[in-house]
Amino acid sequence: MVIYLSRKGLKKLEEETAALEDRLKQLKGRTQFVTETGGDWWHDNPALYALMSDLRAANGRLGEIYAVRSQAQVVDYPKNPEQVCMGSTIVLEEDGELKTYHIAGFGESDPNNSVIAYNTPLAKGIINKKKGDESFPIIGGKTKTLKILEIKPYEGL
Repeated sequence: MVIYLSRKGLKKLEEETAALEDRLKQLKGRTQFVTETGGDWWHDNPALYALMSDLRAANGRLGEIYAVRSQAQVVDYPKNPEQVCMGSTIVLEEDGELKTYHIAGFGESDPNNSVIAYNTPLAKGIINKKKGDESFPIIGGKTKTLKILEIKPYEGL
């Protein structure tokens, strides 16, 4: 399965990867000290237990990022989109109410700023639609009525 990322999204993943790799080095560097000062059995050493938990969490997140990056394809956003796609800003009528959404790459959703990833149910319901098209996606168990009113490039990406 291909995962589509914007250049901004890829940069964010690379920064998070570097930060996690640094964090892992720091945590591993503390292992000897923690075991020497408190013992090497986690149940006798709360600091070791916490350290091991932190190591597992960092390794787990790093594994998730590596999995995403191994399947990632970077998408350049269009300068003048004619249909709904990643990198476009959409003004639509949603069940009679005007709403604006920005379609972004995987993991870039920010609902507080109306940014939705291409793989969200709402975005899936309008991807490849053109101005004037209607769509009836099922979101949260309810059928929504969406009419595309405007499509323009997203300036915030």
